[in-house]
Amino acid sequence: MASKLNNGQFEFNGRLEAVKKVETDNGIKYIHKFLIPAADEYSSPTQLFVGSPRQICNVSEDSSVNVSIYGWSRKSQGRSFQNHALEEII
Repeated sequence: MASKLNNGQFEFNGRLEAVKKVETDNGIKYIHKFLIPAADEYSSPTQLFVGSPRQICNVSEDSSVNVSIYGWSRKSQGRSFQNHALEEII
């Protein structure tokens, strides 16, 4: 089956743990903190932060979210730095 999403996009299911409303020069933006279930009972859940111009769901609700990933990676003095962001696909 072919994927319906473009390169650099993916879908995940998670539970919204927190949401923050931020006013920017481009209008209001919501920053969502989603938890993805851990692989086993001894691991911590994965945290994903997703930006969106709307509130995706209510806190403590499960949701399926399509996102686009962008950002950059670089190396400096033998150390790797990564700055990636996730934005909801509307």
